[in-house]
Amino acid sequence: MKNIIDGYKKFYKQYFLKRTLYQKLFEQQKPTTMFIACCDSRVDPALLVSAKPGDIFVERNVANVVPHHQDGPNSILIALDVALSSFGIQDIIVMGHERCAGVAMLAQGQLEKFGHMPTEYLQREKKLRRLLNITYDEKTSFFYEKLNIILSCQNLFSHEIVLKSVAEGKVSIHGWYFSLKTGKFEALCLRCNRFTDLLIKCCGLEVL
Repeated sequence: MKNIIDGYKKFYKQYFLKRTLYQKLFEQQKPTTMFIACCDSRVDPALLVSAKPGDIFVERNVANVVPHHQDGPNSILIALDVALSSFGIQDIIVMGHERCAGVAMLAQGQLEKFGHMPTEYLQREKKLRRLLNITYDEKTSFFYEKLNIILSCQNLFSHEIVLKSVAEGKVSIHGWYFSLKTGKFEALCLRCNRFTDLLIKCCGLEVL
């Protein structure tokens, strides 16, 4: 707990004693990018992209799962509505990562030990295991982790507010995979469902 308190003191000294950035943020926030990321303590989106307070709007859950609209109400849906309706978010990034314990749980059919689980997790478990009928281990884990990102990106398009914003050219959808070993990002090409280095061209187009 001491480290947390010391970190707060550092934050307060940097952002409030100088009274610069947060004076503006107190009046309003206007992030342009939304991250849907995993709860894993090693993959804080703000840290990974060197974002300042107010730069990004973040929704996090175990295994960065985005529900399909048929899965029913979910906190992500509220976050999407706020992001698109209130902030005019221009980019939504589904960010998964290497060695994801949440994906491991889904891939190995371990949800039942937790008792009642939200529909979106039950559906994701079924779909991952059906589409990838291979044993989950250290060598195959990245297949599950990347497919999980693809499924979440696809599910985003099942929501009318997202589909409408994409059709109108107001928002773009991205899938990013972070390697804990190398520190590099791979980006998903939504045309061919392949992952390439974040800045590499795919299907004739630059990812960024």
